[in-house]
Amino acid sequence: MEMTPPDASSPLIDPDSFFRRWAERLADPLVVVRVDNGTVAFANRALCELTGRKLLGAPLTALFPPEHDRDTDLWFREWVALASTGEAPSRSAAFIRCADGVDRPYEIDATLFEAVGVRLASGLFRPATDAPSASVELLQARDLLAMSQRLMDAGSWEWRLKENRLFWTPQTYRIFGVDPRAFVPTVEAFLGMIHPDDRPLYDGMIARLPDFTSTTLEFRIVRPGGESRRLRDFITIVTDREGAPERLVGAVQDITEQWRVDEAFRLVAAGIGAASEREFFESLTRSLTELLAMDMAFVAELDDTGALLTGIAVSPRGDQKMEIPVREGGACRKMLAEKRLVAIERGVSDLYPDLPAPAGVRFEGMAGAPLLSRAGEPLGVMVVLKGAPLRDEEHALALLGIFSQRASVELERLRSVRALTRSEARLQSVIQTTMQGFWLIDSEAVTLEVNARMAAILGIDAKELPGRSIYDFVDEANAAIFRAQLRERGAGRHSSYEITLNRADGDQVACLFGASPFFDDRGIQRGSFALVSDITDRKRVEEELRKSEASLNRAQRIARIGS
Repeated sequence: MEMTPPDASSPLIDPDSFFRRWAERLADPLVVVRVDNGTVAFANRALCELTGRKLLGAPLTALFPPEHDRDTDLWFREWVALASTGEAPSRSAAFIRCADGVDRPYEIDATLFEAVGVRLASGLFRPATDAPSASVELLQARDLLAMSQRLMDAGSWEWRLKENRLFWTPQTYRIFGVDPRAFVPTVEAFLGMIHPDDRPLYDGMIARLPDFTSTTLEFRIVRPGGESRRLRDFITIVTDREGAPERLVGAVQDITEQWRVDEAFRLVAAGIGAASEREFFESLTRSLTELLAMDMAFVAELDDTGALLTGIAVSPRGDQKMEIPVREGGACRKMLAEKRLVAIERGVSDLYPDLPAPAGVRFEGMAGAPLLSRAGEPLGVMVVLKGAPLRDEEHALALLGIFSQRASVELERLRSVRALTRSEARLQSVIQTTMQGFWLIDSEAVTLEVNARMAAILGIDAKELPGRSIYDFVDEANAAIFRAQLRERGAGRHSSYEITLNRADGDQVACLFGASPFFDDRGIQRGSFALVSDITDRKRVEEELRKSEASLNRAQRIARIGS
């Protein structure tokens, strides 16, 4: 691309000067920057062609990737400060945004000088070679550190105690909410931003400097706009050769959102700790409405068909039952199908008219979360709604993410309890209506439960049997059978056997036991149970048949003798 030579009207670089003529003939890009305002005072043809831009009068940051604007400005200002004391390195490195849109690493030979009474900094750019120099490797490490700190919302700082000078990384400026182009980090300015109630923490730390090697402080700051943030600072002391404190080095992290979530969780947990079933969800939605300053919140459970959500909606107007059809394209269908949290800043009533709303009320903002089982199956939804646009989406989603997990666990537990209750009801129905007796005992052979049929076999009221030993209903010979069979149950074996029980009226009844051990949820054996059949009549018939057969056999022998 053919470039037009840059405007040469700058009074700082004389168009006819030897420097200007020499710079324009250079094959390497060259820039001259005003120190006072960070703008380009001169850029040679090679640099303009490299970047595809006219740079005269542009900010220095125009040379670099836009996402590095603040970092670049901070780096330049710190470099100038160090160069003024002779401490700045003559060579550094940076990524340059080239005309084709690609960011490429360049080494920079920098010099600080003065012209026409104005302090200037010049930079000569050379492409990094395939074998990166120390300065390029430092650049890459710096970029990696900056990216990591942005992701972790953490910054670094250094306090040189003897010079009383403070140095911050770019992310530290972001955490404190100040512009590195306008704010100079001094110890006094930093301490002035600490919340007055937390200032004694830092004063105490400074007073203890000789007595510790590292410490962690948690404190609040007040940003210039009045916003309060909560920070955690990990501090290490670096000593000189004599062992005296020389520098403090720290890593500061903004934990405001984490603290808000933890605090909200504590408050909500306190409100719902003693609640159960419906009370749990009502208390949860009410607490979320207050904590997030929402106008309505609801938790709704998906029915067995997957077509209807039912639950309780909580709002300042009062609680109300609700039913939400799971429609194609609706907000609830979207959350359940995609299994992810959803946040909408504005216009939610227009986008999703399926969401419930009191008469005459329109909602703008919404945040919602699907409630999922441990297997990932949809159980329901949790939604908060606001009449105004949703501003703090991150905070709302963070809370919903935590409490939707808690609500999911509770909803899955309730479903399990309901299923178990239905199962137990069916089992009790079977036990109570079966023609066989049911006898449940613990590991000490003490009765836990019997059905009506078992009570009838023993000739005693069913209410009187729990707590009675099975040995109360047998003689010694049959007690020996019980003991032998209970040893089989203890070994985990099933068996069928006959035994004679003593009824409450003194009669005896022959019974057939089909016995099995039973175990708790952890697999520990807790006793055994048996299905019991009264075989007295069968035994009588068998005895009569035996007697008849014996009589027939005698008659046949007599007949043979007589013949």
